[in-house]
Amino acid sequence: MVIIAIIDLLYLIISFTESKDSGSPLSPYPDWKNYTRDVFGSLQYRWQYNFFSNNYSIENLQRYCNQCSCPLVDLRYPVCKTNYAHGYDIKTHEELLALIQHRIDNGLYKKTTP
Repeated sequence: MVIIAIIDLLYLIISFTESKDSGSPLSPYPDWKNYTRDVFGSLQYRWQYNFFSNNYSIENLQRYCNQCSCPLVDLRYPVCKTNYAHGYDIKTHEELLALIQHRIDNGLYKKTTP
């Protein structure tokens, strides 16, 4: 009887700590923690997360070339010399945060990671 009670208690603890966003029942990080790059418009973006308490922030958001994977410098890529000054949809920081958050909230990051 005591063993059944212990098993039931463990089951309740595991069920309670499991959330829809977690990668495993006891994981301290959500399963989208590895979603750190995506393509929006014609540019690739990469970032990192800073996890703290029960929250997180997106940091070090950078633009990269889809062709040569070089970071954007002064609206051009030094390696392939592609110039993004005119005719490209360069998103603002706020737009990018909203797009990333939308993909996380709706589980779309699983389908779009390059």
